[in-house]
Amino acid sequence: MIFVDSNIIIFSEMTEYPEHKIAVEKLSHTSQSGIFINDIIISEVFHKIFKLIGHDTAVKRVKNILSSKSFIYVPIEKETFEKAVELTKYVRINDAIIAQQVIDLKSSLLTDNVKDFRKIKGLKIIKLR
Repeated sequence: MIFVDSNIIIFSEMTEYPEHKIAVEKLSHTSQSGIFINDIIISEVFHKIFKLIGHDTAVKRVKNILSSKSFIYVPIEKETFEKAVELTKYVRINDAIIAQQVIDLKSSLLTDNVKDFRKIKGLKIIKLR
């Protein structure tokens, strides 16, 4: 199972983005083994889609993601938050929480934000491109 960063999901939802095609391909390939998402990822996806194309569309798309059999929602444990705070010396809090959960669950992270995430020791990163 692989966590998918919000930027990949957003790219897949926005056909006018240049990254759309590759994001859809990667998600399609990754969905065969299951895609982990969490509160932070869903929140970021909702926020960005809301800003780009409106509330009703954001609600619909996030509900579709949450009801999809390809996406597996994983709650964030308190211990993950506690450890993530230490990672904020390298990345913003949302990315720290995502990274720490990926590490805790011995998973990997598919992202286009390699620049920031590579600062975190022990995080397995799968690059979008």
